Amino acid sequence: MLNKLSFRQALNYEVSRLSPKSAICGRQILKMLHTLAFVAISIFGLSAQKTTAETYRGSFESGRVERQYVVNIPDSTPDGRRLPTIIVLHGPLMNGASMRRLFDMDDIGEREGFAVVYPDSYGRMWNDGRNPAEQAPNDVRFLNQLAKRLIDDGIADPNRLYLIGLSSGGMLSYRVACETPRTFAAYAAVVANMPKELSKRCKPNLGVPMLIINSRHEKEIPETSDQAEWMQGRVLSPSATVEFWRKNNGCSNTSL
Repeated sequence: MLNKLSFRQALNYEVSRLSPKSAICGRQILKMLHTLAFVAISIFGLSAQKTTAETYRGSFESGRVERQYVVNIPDSTPDGRRLPTIIVLHGPLMNGASMRRLFDMDDIGEREGFAVVYPDSYGRMWNDGRNPAEQAPNDVRFLNQLAKRLIDDGIADPNRLYLIGLSSGGMLSYRVACETPRTFAAYAAVVANMPKELSKRCKPNLGVPMLIINSRHEKEIPETSDQAEWMQGRVLSPSATVEFWRKNNGCSNTSL
């Protein structure tokens, strides 16, 4: 059971406390990821008291494409205070607005004191690493630019930025963790497996805090990496996905 103390401890975990060769394992990773776990559980029915907050839409050009996002900031935030900030990536054929309705995370952010950001993909699909041929747009670059924009605007604490994604958005979380692992303090993927093509070239070479949530009853996720393509490309199985990050982080194969 997650409680407020552990939640706030996780919100205070900073990127700067991770050394390049640190192994993120066991209870250490659980403590760091309580923030994302608390948030991700909300998709399965965690209720929150209705509150108010400041919401606005932002946009900027990335790769000659206008990219948009929605930011939700707790009303109780003092002027000039930087907040722990969670960027939430939607699933396929969705956008930031529909993901905002699905996750219902704003009220939790208001109550617990963190900002929530919902970016839009281009054409309602993320470039998540499943396709071996690199395609536009460069969503890893976009999310890094978004993180910088939130910091420059005085919203996000640069050491307390988190990335969580659903389905294709979760696969993009894996890709960002592979290619620019230091941008975010922790990552999470919900109902998403590691793209097989991405796993071949993913070598972040440092411990990456990663929370993976899949359901045993989820019929859309292939159980083995040898099955036919899943939508845009092949993916590893759930167990192989966990094993990939376990090995990358130098963790033992021991349950807590």
